[in-house]
Formats: sequence, C-alpha cells, structure tokens
Amino acid sequence: MITASGWAFMQITAKAVPLAKQRPEVLAPNEKERISASYFLTLSAAASGIELNANAGLVKLETNSSGIYSGIISIDSRSPVAALKVVWKKNEAAHRFAKLVIEAEGEATFTHVFDGAGDINDFVELPF
Repeated sequence: MITASGWAFMQITAKAVPLAKQRPEVLAPNEKERISASYFLTLSAAASGIELNANAGLVKLETNSSGIYSGIISIDSRSPVAALKVVWKKNEAAHRFAKLVIEAEGEATFTHVFDGAGDINDFVELPF
C-alpha cells in the first residue's frame, strides 16, 4: 500500500514536459485582403481636422470651405470598420453631423450619420 501511494505521489509531483510553443501566424500588412471603395463625406460645419480610417489605412483630409469630401479608401475585409474623427473649427455647443457614404463594388451603398454636440470621434461597423 505504501509503495502504491509513493508511486502515485511521484507521478503527481513529477515535472511536466513543456509542449513545443507554436508562434501564431501573423499576416503582414501587405497581405491583408483589402476592399477599395469610394467615400463621400458631408459635414454640417467647417472643420479644422478630419481623419477617416478603415483599418487598412488612415486618410487625413484637407479641410475646405464646402464641407464636402470624396475619395478612395481601403477597407480591411477581416475587420470592416470605419472610424471618423472630426474636430470642428468653432468650439461651440451646437449640434453637428457628418454624413458618410461608402460605395464598394458589388456591395450595397452604405450610409451612416455621425452626430453630436461636440467633436466627433466614433466608428461604425461596415456590412462588407
């Protein structure tokens, strides 16, 4: 009985052999699946800074007096999110909005309105 108990105790306290560690596969930025899409952004007031990011590249927009912007943006298809940051020129407590329209080939047109009483710093999940 004592021999069996000693053998069991030895099995419990024996050092475990570590498993071989495998490194997770990480995709390089140039291997991402990207969706190229046209964007249209309309602001309700003049801005001093605008950034649009879709996880595949940040776009810093040059401000203009019309409040209407357009161009091409790359969207990471593994994490389709659009983040928008708008810093308004006049720091008033007025209600303002930014309307974002994204048109990707083969996809339905996506429209979202960001709004609030101050600067906009928000994101939206894209259905692509």
